[in-house]
Amino acid sequence: VKSISHTHCSGAKEAVLVYGASSSVGAYAVQLVKRAGYTVVGVAGSSSDYAKALGADILVDYRGKSDSQLVCYISNMKRGAYIDVCGV
Repeated sequence: VKSISHTHCSGAKEAVLVYGASSSVGAYAVQLVKRAGYTVVGVAGSSSDYAKALGADILVDYRGKSDSQLVCYISNMKRGAYIDVCGV
């Protein structure tokens, strides 16, 4: 997780958006990213409570949102990365 390349923007915190945060691989990603000290933006559907329990700081329900709307959640952060475990 420490080797994630960051996009530099003006904003508040370092964050990682995990697309598929409540999937089996996403669950590991949420925990690893959180343990590494990042703010976790978890994107999930009906299992968002599971992602929150794993350590996601911000939850986004992907149903009804376009990919560009989801990326907006991270674009205002100082540094950020995007992990897509769903292959979107």
